[in-house]
Amino acid sequence: MTNQRTSLIGRTLNILYKNYRGVVEKRRITIMSTFEGKTEYHPTHQQFIKAHYHERNDTRDFAVDDIIQFEFEEE
Repeated sequence: MTNQRTSLIGRTLNILYKNYRGVVEKRRITIMSTFEGKTEYHPTHQQFIKAHYHERNDTRDFAVDDIIQFEFEEE
């Protein structure tokens, strides 16, 4: 049986995301991994997606609780 988290690695999503300042934006990300913990911008313990953020061509951590809406791109 495949672990659900593992099966998401490499998937690309279009998300509506609220950042730590409360700004909501559409973003396109490709999942690299998932983890639980804290970050500089999210100081409370929670679940994150580490992903390639296409618009910035950078790796970022996205708090799962701050993803308002998501849609997987076709594989």
